[in-house]
Amino acid sequence: MKHLTSFLLVLLSAAVCLAEPAVKDWRQAEGRVLIVRHGQRAPIVGREDGDPPLTELGRQQAEMAGQYLRKLNFRGRIFASPYRRTLETASLIAKHTGGRIQVCPEIQELIRKGKPRIKQRTLAELRQEFPLIAEDATLEYPWAVSGPETLFTLPKRLEKALNGAAFPDPSSDVLLVSHGGLLKGLDILMKNIPGPEIPKWEKVNWNCSISEYRLKKGAAPVCIRLFDVSFLPDELVTSNAKKMTADKRKGPDPASGRSKEKK
Repeated sequence: MKHLTSFLLVLLSAAVCLAEPAVKDWRQAEGRVLIVRHGQRAPIVGREDGDPPLTELGRQQAEMAGQYLRKLNFRGRIFASPYRRTLETASLIAKHTGGRIQVCPEIQELIRKGKPRIKQRTLAELRQEFPLIAEDATLEYPWAVSGPETLFTLPKRLEKALNGAAFPDPSSDVLLVSHGGLLKGLDILMKNIPGPEIPKWEKVNWNCSISEYRLKKGAAPVCIRLFDVSFLPDELVTSNAKKMTADKRKGPDPASGRSKEKK
């Protein structure tokens, strides 16, 4: 009887796998793709590794982003750039949403020219600092990309990242924890903007801003929110060293709950 039960469990598992194959083409999925910029980072100048952590303010931003994502009922898979600031942001978010983190080099920083001045760490080294990295995570080494890159070359990287996510089922959600340029690149990809003129975004891409797109098979992705920081109090809204409260503004921006910068 014990052997029969084990055999039946194996058959049941195989049937589930056959009934719900992983979606490897993101355009065939019907869930959500969310992307969040990392929290405020410490200065890069003076760091030999070129890979600073978050500031205390940045950690507060990431905690609040995690709480907000939980309210948005996010329970999907989390992918983060191999940079320290993105993995730290992802770890703080995962505390609130659950799950483990996959390391995704395709969503690393935009490199406009040359090679990034960053000390590349192996997966084993990253695990020592970030224990929430998934057991089945992989990372080819070396992983840093070289420029020149533009906002219109990023969609190729993002396509690879989303297809590599292999959505467990068509209605699953994916969160990408990345950098400022990648949020703009994802908007270009989702809206199928060919270029070469860069779109003029009305909202500012602040630290821990969140963009969300709903996917539906056979239809264009729908943008639910773009560069959203409505969950942060004004004194916590930054773009690295730049603070929102130090800027001059005009007029309210109802879409994000923030005011717009002067042009």
